[in-house]
Amino acid sequence: MPGGGSITLSTRRVHRGPNDPAESPDARPGDFAVIEVRDTGCGMDESVRARAFEPFFTTKDVGKGTGLGLSTSYGIVRQHDGWIDLESSPGEGTVFRIHLPLCPTPAGGKGDKRARDRDVQRGAETILLVEDEAPVRATVAEALRGFGYETLAAADGNEAESVWKTHGERIDLVLTDLVMPSGKSGFDVARELKQDRPDLKVI
Repeated sequence: MPGGGSITLSTRRVHRGPNDPAESPDARPGDFAVIEVRDTGCGMDESVRARAFEPFFTTKDVGKGTGLGLSTSYGIVRQHDGWIDLESSPGEGTVFRIHLPLCPTPAGGKGDKRARDRDVQRGAETILLVEDEAPVRATVAEALRGFGYETLAAADGNEAESVWKTHGERIDLVLTDLVMPSGKSGFDVARELKQDRPDLKVI
């Protein structure tokens, strides 16, 4: 929308019958959650609509777009057994309707949650978590501790080595980011720690 405009997001639940029309050949009967994204932009003609979800296809100038946004969205939706309907005409804007299959049973109450919690396998091992993004590190550490793991956190490869020197004998697993700012990658961390203990498990 180079001249401005509006984008409208909406959600709803729909039931599709076997004869209901759809833009996508992936459409099928059933109950679905629909996420609709509607804009008032320049729209697409038939030739562009036909290629909209192709990787690296874009109508933008060089350097203004990769052509990966729609193809990535399409792939994510397909991985969740859904599909995307696309409606667009030049000068009329564009509508994307993302269809995701609904869970066959509704979310349960507290009793169901307690039953699910009993089924979740809990751990007691010690994990060395290496992640330079503080919010990600905090979230992952909290999740691991919630499942019973003792979690030791390090912000980069150098800090991971320091933690290892102090607690290495009781660390069962290293969970590490790949790219970190200290110059040491996750591969470097794994390689160095495995020199100390070749059977060390690393993710």
